[in-house]
Amino acid sequence: MSEELRRNSENDYTNGKQKCLNSGNDLQMKKIMTKESKKLVKCPCCLRAFQSIEDYPIVEIVSFSRTEVPKYVGATHCDRYVDRREAKAFGDDPLPRDVEVLFRKTKRKWVVNQGKLYSRLTRMGKTAQAYEGSEDLTGIFKESLALPEIQSTLSALEGLVGKKIPTGKLFSLPGFQGKLKVQDWNDICLEINDREFRGARNADVYLAGGGVGGYMSSAALWQELAKIKYIGRIMSG
Repeated sequence: MSEELRRNSENDYTNGKQKCLNSGNDLQMKKIMTKESKKLVKCPCCLRAFQSIEDYPIVEIVSFSRTEVPKYVGATHCDRYVDRREAKAFGDDPLPRDVEVLFRKTKRKWVVNQGKLYSRLTRMGKTAQAYEGSEDLTGIFKESLALPEIQSTLSALEGLVGKKIPTGKLFSLPGFQGKLKVQDWNDICLEINDREFRGARNADVYLAGGGVGGYMSSAALWQELAKIKYIGRIMSG
């Protein structure tokens, strides 16, 4: 959501609130707005459902915790493979021979081969071992994670625990701007993805990039960096 769109949203909310107050619903409006936000699922003025953190004018960050940084990072799109001897039976592509040998002779969970990252999956029945393969984005990920804009934004989120902040100000942090450049990628950014909606909302902070025309490409980067809990609020008090 752009900064202009957020400002318009907040203005619409303020105008809607004033209309409610002017219409003689002052007491009812105050009762609605003083409830805990964890019980609030719709805007009390326009009844628009709050779907994500960006829908609230104000958010209170309840907790923030960084997740473990993986050793290898693949793209969002993965191809499926099985052992060469099982490929015909299951109708899947066989692993490259040298990759299959490495998996068979070692306990590796990951193998990087010719710019592609392969990983073990669960066994299929008693015989076949399944694998995934995608473009190896480990280098892009590490460079992106090291960007000052990304690190300063993660530190700022950590420092906001226990505090309330206007949503527009939160998303004005440099890591959320979506125009950071790494190698030939020019859309590296952080994104917050809501995943649970009861009580204090749970969300994940992702490092993202590789979008094409508004859609994630087959080589897109989408790696979780942190988990947050927040309470969406419509008043600062």
